[in-house]
Amino acid sequence: MKKSLLAIGLTVLILSCKKTKTPEFTATNQTGTGTLSGNITKSMSSGSNAPAAGVTISVEVKNAQLYPNTPSNIATYSGSQVYTGTTDANGNYNIAVTTVGGAGVMAIVTINNITSITDPVTGTQAILQAATPTTTKQLITGVTTNYNSNMSTLTNIGTTVTGTATVMGTLKVIYFKENPVGVFTPTLYTLANQSVSLDFDKDPTSQVVKTYNTTTDANGNYSFSVSTTAAAGFNDAAKIYVADYATTQDTIKMGGTQVTGKPGYFSSPAPINVGGVKPTVISNGNTIIYSAFNPN
Repeated sequence: MKKSLLAIGLTVLILSCKKTKTPEFTATNQTGTGTLSGNITKSMSSGSNAPAAGVTISVEVKNAQLYPNTPSNIATYSGSQVYTGTTDANGNYNIAVTTVGGAGVMAIVTINNITSITDPVTGTQAILQAATPTTTKQLITGVTTNYNSNMSTLTNIGTTVTGTATVMGTLKVIYFKENPVGVFTPTLYTLANQSVSLDFDKDPTSQVVKTYNTTTDANGNYSFSVSTTAAAGFNDAAKIYVADYATTQDTIKMGGTQVTGKPGYFSSPAPINVGGVKPTVISNGNTIIYSAFNPN
């Protein structure tokens, strides 16, 4: 019994003399998000600049900058993170990039070449390159860094002649027609002397969306002659539309007499999208119908 108590006492003494070990703390990698945005233009033979749509911008960040506390023998330490963005119709781009706090990261920005028309009259095409294809930008967490650039001619690669496409259709409105007597049915009628608009994306001369306007003839028909090209870098797409139409919703009697209805307006129908508007193309049958009437 005495031996057992002695053993317990020695154990307690040894434990009480043992020093408490201080926990070891390891710094962690803390990342955030920075933004690179800007506008890219392209040089025209006229000396002016136009928005450069469809240009790809690449942003490369070394893993060694993103994860400075990672041991260098880890495989990902030597790699990179690459982020990309593409310019819109106005040449604008916006790219979110992983960064770190404090001074951020030094990112390698690359603007890739494009093929486009430099002379809208002759249709001369060229491979275009940015004035500075590759540069370095400091990107900081929570901060938007702006970087603009212009694409200049690098190599001419041929010519494509511009031409004309025709886009036609009819504008109609729904009135009530009596047939037989006492029975009124919604019926389509052509609508004369009304404005119709067309947006063409994009005009070979101005390099931006061009709006055409016309008026329907006595039979409700409309027609647009659109300047276009078959060259690369153009969307060759049209959007046809009309505005709200203030009028009355009339009734056509059996004998052809037109009875004036309630005043109000017809809501503008959804636009008609027409693709493939290239030189010599004739796009017909684009019918627009006013159907939704809103009385005052």
